[in-house]
Amino acid sequence: MPQQPARAFLVSNPLAAPSPAELAGVERALQLACSRSDASGTPIRLLATGYLPAQQRWLGLLLADDPEAVSRVAAVAQLVTSRVVEV
Repeated sequence: MPQQPARAFLVSNPLAAPSPAELAGVERALQLACSRSDASGTPIRLLATGYLPAQQRWLGLLLADDPEAVSRVAAVAQLVTSRVVEV
């Protein structure tokens, strides 16, 4: 059984006034990108997502081994203006 990633990262992306369908689409895209990464041997787990309306910011909490892997899945999910920080 592959080892689970041990570091937590927060992905933050500006998103102005999304509809519920748009929020669900962002989460689905990131989950699919994580699944593809996992299948290629780089395990990443999406733990949670949320939206902060006052800041117009979407957030995703992921487990991974390094920030570059998180940046890659964010790019695959087309979160091109995202910021990745370890938490």
